[in-house]
Amino acid sequence: MCDVQEEMIPKPKNNRSLKEGFCYKCKTEKPDLHVRNSDFCKSCFIDSTIHRFRNNLMKIQKGNVLLALSGGPSSMCLLDLMSNFNSVDPVNKRQPKYPNVHVCHVDVSLAVPQIETDIVDKLKADVERRNFAFSSVKVQELFGNSTTVIAKDDKTILLDVSEDASPESRLIKSLDSVSSLSSREDLLNIYIKKSIINQAIAKDCNIILFGDNSTLLAIKTIALSAKGRGVVLADEIALEHIITPGDKNISVVKPLRDILGKEVAFYNQFKDLKPFNNANLTTGLKKDCSIDRMTSDFIIGLDEEFPSTVSTITRTAFKIKAKEHSNLACSLCDAPLDEVSKFAEIMGEEVKKQTWKDGELPINHVLCYACRNISRDLKKTLEKKSLSGSLPGFVSRAAMKEQIQDYLIE
Repeated sequence: MCDVQEEMIPKPKNNRSLKEGFCYKCKTEKPDLHVRNSDFCKSCFIDSTIHRFRNNLMKIQKGNVLLALSGGPSSMCLLDLMSNFNSVDPVNKRQPKYPNVHVCHVDVSLAVPQIETDIVDKLKADVERRNFAFSSVKVQELFGNSTTVIAKDDKTILLDVSEDASPESRLIKSLDSVSSLSSREDLLNIYIKKSIINQAIAKDCNIILFGDNSTLLAIKTIALSAKGRGVVLADEIALEHIITPGDKNISVVKPLRDILGKEVAFYNQFKDLKPFNNANLTTGLKKDCSIDRMTSDFIIGLDEEFPSTVSTITRTAFKIKAKEHSNLACSLCDAPLDEVSKFAEIMGEEVKKQTWKDGELPINHVLCYACRNISRDLKKTLEKKSLSGSLPGFVSRAAMKEQIQDYLIE
């Protein structure tokens, strides 16, 4: 009877790590690093990273690719892996899956002075060395259309007007107008993403690659929930999700989502990849200066003591499925727009469709819950000044369209 029971008990799989002092994978080389509770040699680790990256990209359709390059560790890792993935196989002569790859860098040096002044030239040289097309766009170009003139009730209404209407001054005003650093980070991230999407449309790219690794996605999971952006959580951490700016369908892909931040650092070290940009709005500030910064320090610190922290968060988050939501989108961040009645119930206040008052176009009714919090922060700072003037023109145009919808001829 005992023999029968022993046969019924499944035997454990062969544990390749039993050979102590050697690589977990090849078992012939001495280990160079310890990650995911296993020891790897340099060669096997690089092969493992490339394999996971390739496996994710093979799930994505073919098309024209726009690779978002900030110059940070993850984006430099993404650039190198994409270059490896796109290289022609000398043995099988297999052509690359994505022959048209355009690399785009959004210059945020005006908002983050700590960034190196020559970062664009360095990134351009690195990208062109890999035979990829390169372009750089300044984030303040979103504010290019500084004035919108419309007529209502025989009165001329000016929107987005400031004393100095240059894109540079309007970007600085927009970021400085919010007192919360968390809101400021949100605004800048939204502007960066909008700039990348605009470039994808301009370059006729139907795929955008972002370098969000598993650690960054774990941080984003907690931070987005804390800031009231849980409605976009399923899309933000998915391998691929579809956005529809205008009439164009674009796939947003995160091929590094199965690679830890620690693994990105090791990969860059072994491949001699030096990041050009590690600065952001919270560089040099206290740990509790913003929600993103606090979440990052908390998760990274916890992961050092409990190495399964990041994988536990991401494995749980990957199971999240988005419910059906409104077809209307937030005019600022493009998230699904909250129903006004639900927002009023949450905030305990009456939220109605507003009308023009004192030359100011109301915009709250075209913003999602989280962006309404940003606008509330803006109101506290601006007092009686123009709220719409502190945001890019596309927000005011969306609000304007909402106001005159009944008069439009379809």
